[in-house]
Amino acid sequence: PECHAHDHRLWRSRLNDTLKDIIKHVDAYNPRVEPSLRPAATLVTNCVGDGPCRCAMSDGTGTVDISSLGNQDGTATFPEEYSYDNTVYAYNPCFPISKGGSCKKSAVCQKQLDESYTDMGQQESAVWAFTGYYSQVTYT
Repeated sequence: PECHAHDHRLWRSRLNDTLKDIIKHVDAYNPRVEPSLRPAATLVTNCVGDGPCRCAMSDGTGTVDISSLGNQDGTATFPEEYSYDNTVYAYNPCFPISKGGSCKKSAVCQKQLDESYTDMGQQESAVWAFTGYYSQVTYT
């Protein structure tokens, strides 16, 4: 258990560092930032998706690419993520995972009480958006 907790902290730290890098340039376009501190370019209005791994800012300011976060071997980069209600999810950015049950070629799977998995979203269903502060990808 102690080793598992250490591993959990380590990958979470790596994820946080990676996500900070991904959204670093987006912070300057936050509408809450003092206008005089923003770049002169037009504010980003959308992140146009180009598949499950990347999207391009509609104003041409850059691209978000999360492909380096995903495992390409069919395993989840984030195999046990707990939600606020202790529901467990497996997630792998960009590349499909299979965990059994209905979780086949999925992006996100939910672990059931009987240890089986249910598909919660397919990679090809990825829809990108920009919230005004960060980019997000949603799966169905």
